[in-house]
Amino acid sequence: MGGPQGEGRVHVVTGASGFIGSHVVDRLLDAGKDTVACVRKTSDRRWLDGKPVSLREVDLDTGTGLAEALAGAKVVYHVAGVTRSADAEAFRKGNCENAVRLARAALKASPGLDRFVYVSSLAASGPARDGRPLCETDPLRPVSSYGVSKRDAERELRAVEGLPLVVVRPPIVYGPRDTNLLALFRVASKRVFPVAGSGLQELSFVFGPDLAGGIAAASEAPVDGAYFLTGGSADWLRARRAMQQALKRRTLLLPLPALVLRAVGEFFERRARFSGVPHPLNRRKIGEMLEPCWTCSGDRAREDFGFRPSVSLEEGFRRTAAWYREAGWL
Repeated sequence: MGGPQGEGRVHVVTGASGFIGSHVVDRLLDAGKDTVACVRKTSDRRWLDGKPVSLREVDLDTGTGLAEALAGAKVVYHVAGVTRSADAEAFRKGNCENAVRLARAALKASPGLDRFVYVSSLAASGPARDGRPLCETDPLRPVSSYGVSKRDAERELRAVEGLPLVVVRPPIVYGPRDTNLLALFRVASKRVFPVAGSGLQELSFVFGPDLAGGIAAASEAPVDGAYFLTGGSADWLRARRAMQQALKRRTLLLPLPALVLRAVGEFFERRARFSGVPHPLNRRKIGEMLEPCWTCSGDRAREDFGFRPSVSLEEGFRRTAAWYREAGWL
C-alpha cells in the first residue's frame, strides 16, 4: 500500500477511515507529518483516497498487522473504538482491551515513542451533576456501558508501564463526514426538531475538524495529562436556532417526554437482542439523553497546548449542513 515512507518517525492513526480519524489524518498531513493510516480490511476508505498516507490494514481484536504499522512511530493517535453495541462486553473489548493491546504493541514496535494519544469521551466522566462544567480533576462517573468502557480504558492505559499517555475527552462531535447528527439534520430539514424533555438540557459540542486539530496538538501535551476538547456549550433550544439558520428552515419543537423516550429505548434494545444489530437508542442511551447537563471546560487544553475552537456552534452547523448538501446526504 502506497504513501510516504518517512524516516522512521511517523504519526500513526487508528480508525483513520472514520469521521474523526480521517480529520486527524488531514490535520497531520497539513502539518507535513509522515502519516500511517490504520484501517480494517473492510473499511470504507473514501476519506483517505488520493491522500499521501501509508495505509496499513490492522486488526485490533487480534493484533494482526500492528507490528508493521507501529514500527518507528513517534506518536500514536488511538481514535478507533466501538460506539454502538447492545453488549457491555463488546464495549469493553473494543474500547478497553484493544486500547491496551495497541499500547503494548506500540511500546514494543517503537521504543522511542513520544506520545500515545487516547481519544476517550466525555461519557467516561459522566454528566455534570451540579450544573458546573466538568473539569479534569472531577471524578469519573460514567452512566452508560460505553462510558464505563472508556473510563476503564483510561485507567488500564495508565497502568501500562512506560506508556507516554495523553487522554482527550471530546463531548458531542459533529461536522462534515459525521453520520450521528445527520439523522437530526434530516429530521430538522423536514421542519421538526425533537428534544428530550423541555429542551433546556445543557450540552457541550465540538466541530469535527476543530477536534482533530486538538487531537493532533495533544501530541505536545504533558505526559499523563487528560483534557476536555470542547467548542463550547449550548442548550437544545440554541442548537435548534442554529440548525434552523443552517438549514434556512423554521422547525417545530417536538418535546419527547421521558416516559416515551424510555419506552422507545426499551423497544430498540429488545429488537437489537433479536436481530443482533445494535441500535443507538437503547435504555442506557436514553438515560444519558435525560441527564440535564453534559458540559465540560476546555481551560486546561487551552493552557497546556493552546487548543481553541475556530468556529461557533452556529458557524459549525452552517458548514456541516452545506457539506451534507454538497455530498447529497440532505
